[in-house]
Amino acid sequence: MPNLIVSEFISVDGIAEVEKLPGVTWSDEMQKFKDDELADSGATLLGRTTYEIFAGSWPKEPETSPTGPTRC
Repeated sequence: MPNLIVSEFISVDGIAEVEKLPGVTWSDEMQKFKDDELADSGATLLGRTTYEIFAGSWPKEPETSPTGPTRC
């Protein structure tokens, strides 16, 4: 049976909304980590809101992209 790995963005005090984390800036290191994480996964399970956000970008993503429509 495969492992289930959960990856979330959340602060120590439980806030998960980027708008409430003004001191956080997305870096190339963070992007590489997330790209590698997605590329290594067998599937991605998204909630409704996140799915809708991802779905809006899928037409622009190549099929080989870690966040492309065939990966999520």
